[in-house]
Amino acid sequence: MSNGKKLSGTNTPVLYVTDCVGDGTVTALTLGSSAPPTIISVGRQPQGLVVSPVIQLVYVANYGSGSVSVISAATNTVIKTIVDGIGTNPWPMVAHPDGSKVYVGNGAGGVVVISTATNSVMRTIATGISATITNLAISPDGSTLYANSGFDTQIAVIAASNGTLVTTIQLGNYNPGGMAVSPSGSQLYVCIYRQVNPRVSGTTVSVFDTSTYGEPVSITVGSMPGCVVFGPSGQFAYVASEELDQVDVIDVVQQKLTATIPVGFAPADIAIDPGGQQAYVSCVRADGGASISVINLATNVLTGTLAGGTGAFDVAVIKIRVGNRDYIGFPVGKLIANPRRVRVGD
Repeated sequence: MSNGKKLSGTNTPVLYVTDCVGDGTVTALTLGSSAPPTIISVGRQPQGLVVSPVIQLVYVANYGSGSVSVISAATNTVIKTIVDGIGTNPWPMVAHPDGSKVYVGNGAGGVVVISTATNSVMRTIATGISATITNLAISPDGSTLYANSGFDTQIAVIAASNGTLVTTIQLGNYNPGGMAVSPSGSQLYVCIYRQVNPRVSGTTVSVFDTSTYGEPVSITVGSMPGCVVFGPSGQFAYVASEELDQVDVIDVVQQKLTATIPVGFAPADIAIDPGGQQAYVSCVRADGGASISVINLATNVLTGTLAGGTGAFDVAVIKIRVGNRDYIGFPVGKLIANPRRVRVGD
């Protein structure tokens, strides 16, 4: 059951967090308010989460249930659970920019396409990756979809219009982490999470030219970069370095690290508010619960901490404006993300 409630007021920013350890819930936090969080019951081990850019719906991938929960953002209640066609172990999610579709990676190496008009599965895209899909990204114009697995060493480049595999980017001896496409669409940033052999933590972000996908530019960051997200202007990219408990700031033009910001324990996910003033970084508390570090992006200073439900959560983040409210969703659940974190489903 959910203690869902309709949100009041306008331009109220709400932070959604999947709580992948515990009873299977999503926590909705109204930012800047003293109101208690709304707890929404979903499926088992909820992982990825996405909010569509143009409709007031939140989609949650339930890793343990093999389903996707559809939540009305207006009432914070589940209005549908999609099971048919989802497959096993659904995990990362991303929304098409026009709001017509959401994509979810599954345990068979496929990417499932869901119609937001009918909230049903349209098709499954074959990526050529035999391991569980753990990260997705989409270009700002919606033309190109990217998929990878942290258990594998390649990235599938897919034509979003028809699901055709365009090419595969080989990463050699490295497992990828989160990905993000620059606002211009000209660059793909890929976290190099770790080296395969010998097994050591990654310390770089690879930047690919999306016109060629040739040899990337390598930018040195912290350790175990698991997530990368661009600020609204595209001037800076923010990287969660899980092993060093910090967020690294990359100057996109200079393609180099310009700042590091200490945050909570084992950061992995970053959401930037639609105004581009603050970043919200998912972390873990010593008691196994979750916390969210708040960063002022004008000063690159940690300004506060929010409680964030239960469990470990680790994937890329999407920021969204829906109707007259801002919604920021933390898609959660990189099961391999950090050995210091609580793992689910290993």
